Amino acid sequence: GEDKKLVDSIIVKNPNLLALKVETNLRPKMSILIEQLQMTKKDLQVVLRRNPNTFDRSTEYFHGFLRFLKQELHFERHEMRSLVMKNPMLMGQTVPRIKSLMNHFEQRYNFTKPQLKRLVYQAPTIVGLQLDLIEEKIAFIRTSLQLNDEELKRVLSSMGSILTFSINDNLRPKMEYFSKIVGDVDTFKRMVLTRPALLCYSLEKRIKPRMNAILAVGAHPYGITSLIAEKQEAFERSLKNKKRRIDITGSEVFHRKGPRPKAQLFPTKKKEKAVDYSDRKGRIVHWGEGPSFIKSR
Repeated sequence: GEDKKLVDSIIVKNPNLLALKVETNLRPKMSILIEQLQMTKKDLQVVLRRNPNTFDRSTEYFHGFLRFLKQELHFERHEMRSLVMKNPMLMGQTVPRIKSLMNHFEQRYNFTKPQLKRLVYQAPTIVGLQLDLIEEKIAFIRTSLQLNDEELKRVLSSMGSILTFSINDNLRPKMEYFSKIVGDVDTFKRMVLTRPALLCYSLEKRIKPRMNAILAVGAHPYGITSLIAEKQEAFERSLKNKKRRIDITGSEVFHRKGPRPKAQLFPTKKKEKAVDYSDRKGRIVHWGEGPSFIKSR
């Protein structure tokens, strides 16, 4: 039934799997993922379905890749499992390529090891991008927000997934929209520094509807920094409270705030358990306190 359909779909994507011997090739690779990452049968199915080419790599590569994540980027086992489950195609990249990109961020943008780890964890697809394309996006973000070196580093290290977005299809429309609504670059910059994830939400589905609702009650656009991440019910409740205060005072008092304090990168390790990632969709990742806390909004 379902298992046969899964196998058929995997073979269609990568017929080369049929040429690999089970006992000397496929089974040892699966054992590495099971033993080192504590993956379940269902986890392996997800990896194979999302990227069957993963198993084209040698067992030596599997060991080397996981050793690199553990020793050089200091990933813990549950974090490596989450990373591979989230984006199995990461294992299609060579370790030298990943090292080269990490060295670039370390030398040019003064990233620390925890910040490099966060970049890979948060935006694993970045390792598949050409360096000149990454630099083009960084230059666009720096210029649009008039960021100095430290501010740029804060934005990139807080929400590295911004570097996976297209300039013309994603980043530019958002920059133009906020510039028009807010009116001055300084306030817009403060908004992004307060909530770097602001630029990662959908412009049409999230940003514009939330901003329109905020402006409709007479609130300042800056309010979106605290309301963008709330679930719809909580957002509506917060908006009602904001409107009530504005009705009483006659206007909203707006204080320009500096960036929030930096959150600890990897929150409290929870007890490991098997998780079915098969129907998870791409989401913004928010970093809270403690070693390995991943919270979706």
